[in-house]
Amino acid sequence: MADEVLDWLMAGDPSIRWQTMRDLFDAPKEAWEAERRTLASEGWTKQFLDLQDSEGTWAQGIYSPKWTSTTYTLLTLIDFGIEREHPAARMGAKQIFEKGIAQRLQNGRLGSLLRNDVCVWGFYLHVCSYFGITEHVILELAELLLEDQMPDGGWNCRRQRVKSTRHGSFHTTFNVLEGLRAAARFGQLDSALFQESEARAMEFMLAHRLYKSDKTGEVIDEHFTQFCYPTRWHYDVLRGLDYMRDTPYIKDPRVGDALELLKSKEQAGVWCTGKYSGVTYFNLEPGGRRSRWNTLRALRVLRAASTMGHSSPPQQAPVPVWQFQSPLAGAVQVKSPALGLSYQHKVYCTTQESPQIRTQFCAEDPRIVSLRLFQNNWDGYGAPAPTSESITRARSILSSLTEDKFLVDRVIPSAAGGVFIYMKASDCIADIEVFNSGEIIASTSWPRKPGEVWEFNEIESGETFERIHSFLAGE
Repeated sequence: MADEVLDWLMAGDPSIRWQTMRDLFDAPKEAWEAERRTLASEGWTKQFLDLQDSEGTWAQGIYSPKWTSTTYTLLTLIDFGIEREHPAARMGAKQIFEKGIAQRLQNGRLGSLLRNDVCVWGFYLHVCSYFGITEHVILELAELLLEDQMPDGGWNCRRQRVKSTRHGSFHTTFNVLEGLRAAARFGQLDSALFQESEARAMEFMLAHRLYKSDKTGEVIDEHFTQFCYPTRWHYDVLRGLDYMRDTPYIKDPRVGDALELLKSKEQAGVWCTGKYSGVTYFNLEPGGRRSRWNTLRALRVLRAASTMGHSSPPQQAPVPVWQFQSPLAGAVQVKSPALGLSYQHKVYCTTQESPQIRTQFCAEDPRIVSLRLFQNNWDGYGAPAPTSESITRARSILSSLTEDKFLVDRVIPSAAGGVFIYMKASDCIADIEVFNSGEIIASTSWPRKPGEVWEFNEIESGETFERIHSFLAGE
């Protein structure tokens, strides 16, 4: 890269300078961190901070108005690299949590994502994770977003409104991914769960070469090929590449088309920017003109791609096939080499008249989100992975059980793509099975009498919980 381009970048805002030092100069950490510490006292970052109102918000709004609200302002400041502990920024993040998340809770839980677009939830997760909001509901939000990932690996905010939606949205996918990555990076989400989800999302994007139809090879939307900064909620190829540069997926050969597109946009060593319509406090950079932000992002993408090469794409993790070890009296121990979890295989009956054989896998980690780690053939005998419908319904049931102070013993996958929820007291157990369709059957059993079986669909009705409670109490 030409020295005059680097000099031009270093003549820009502190948010540009410190990232140029880190990503293009390989400057010592203490050097670029010193430059980063000047953000709040000069340039664009100071301008935004000076516009904060007395309540800690911007434009007196959480998500709207676009693009001056608290959410979009803090997302921009995160891009700039503002310190996570900055008091004014943290005050804004707390406002997002209190007014954007906490006010939507029911009995202390989110319960579902239906009250907001998934994009907005991704933004809230991003901001709250970055600025260290550690309320338990932030983990719940991250888990709900994981569960909302579509079979093709993407996310789509239209899915909450249009149930027939079957294809991921590039916009939504990156709005959610960036939030999940922040949650994993700052300890709000298990990194293994995030990496599994990210791998599926990256495969979704790579199958489309980041901007093309996977069926015809045609450009899906010309806007994807036009690079704007700030990106707001929009996706474009440069945004996708800038995300991928920190991952092994930048070396996948299917990135090649996107990299060639990026190179074709260069003009005398720099890149220009577009502009999205909407109200702004001030122009970072004029649309249609040379852009330091886009030039910095493009150069570090090309540098990462050149350094990492494109010869060997990331290997997909193999589907775990677990082997039964030596049988014990009445049970067989099972060990998962991939997850490090121990399980037990037993045989029991749900009714005296109709005995059934059921495989019971008892995870040491009972979190419902861990079910997403199970892939098809997880038991070595062809069992399908739990469906999104069964996981979502199980979450709803668990929320109700927790509110009613039921003791949940474990949450485990079934051999038919569903979920088991086990409760126990002394020598009796109650078992709720969520089928792969989301329908439910509950059963109880104990050594002294045959089990009772009944079916129900309205878990929130309360009657079934009362019956389970009476059973467990020996009434």
